[in-house]
Amino acid sequence: GYCYVKNEEWVDLGDEGLLWGYTIVQFPSLDPLTGEERPIPYGYGFIELDGASTRLQHFVTASDLRKLKIGLRMKAVFREERKGSLADILYFKAVE
Repeated sequence: GYCYVKNEEWVDLGDEGLLWGYTIVQFPSLDPLTGEERPIPYGYGFIELDGASTRLQHFVTASDLRKLKIGLRMKAVFREERKGSLADILYFKAVE
């Protein structure tokens, strides 16, 4: 998303964290960052990366969406070509 506050302090974080909440979406919609249609069903959740004090919202998945649960470890899956934005993360996948 967009933020209108200047970032003055950066913290290095890894690509794994915990799932704090989620929902399973059953209706078609467009990804607001890319404009691409999302395949349904899909998961959307709050992930707190290891070492962070805040959570971010992003797409989440597992080998079976029924395996998603609060407290599950998640790992970011990145686009092959990165541009330096949140859209570089395709989704977070459950560490199973």
